[in-house]
Amino acid sequence: MLERDLEPVVFVVRQELVSQDTLIEHVFFVETGLGMEIAVAKGEDQIEVGIIGREGLVGLPVVLGRRHSPHRTFTQVNGYGWRLPADKLVLAMDASQVLRTAMYGYAQDFMLQLAETAVANGKFKISSRLARWLLMVRDRLDGDEMPMTQDFLSLMLGVRRASVTVALAALDAEGAIRTGNRRILVRDRVRLEEIAGSSYRRPRSSKSEALLT
Repeated sequence: MLERDLEPVVFVVRQELVSQDTLIEHVFFVETGLGMEIAVAKGEDQIEVGIIGREGLVGLPVVLGRRHSPHRTFTQVNGYGWRLPADKLVLAMDASQVLRTAMYGYAQDFMLQLAETAVANGKFKISSRLARWLLMVRDRLDGDEMPMTQDFLSLMLGVRRASVTVALAALDAEGAIRTGNRRILVRDRVRLEEIAGSSYRRPRSSKSEALLT
């Protein structure tokens, strides 16, 4: 349905796809790579509120009838995907119940992710939150190695860098991960899930082949 209007795009690290309070002209379907949705508070304090991978799209406000977002979304991992004019998605959703249902289903899943992130931030200790976040990233990538710095993790979790250092050391000591030069390797996923506990659930894929044909 959308195939003729899709444009291939290569994502590079820290490429901004949606800017805060700026007209959303395109939505993006991620095939590989990782999108981070960031809430920006007064004083430019920032914290990650959502992760977008191959299960969804960047530019969700368009699906819900809005063309601006209070958040910004950028890529954290190199990859590729598809770019689609926002107006084309709106028209296609108006014309297709199947597409509209799929898009609304993803919107519900993403809102659930936001709610679960809020619960994790408020109820779980940093090591569990970090384990959950690493699992969510791993679910959306094709390998166990992740290009992540401690400064970036500090931003994502909304904690001091020193707290991230301690949490990473704890997960390393448990044999769940191995930290290296600006990279983290998942060594034992089962142990990582145990540490994350009930703060983590696997994502459900809402993106259908019908979206791209």
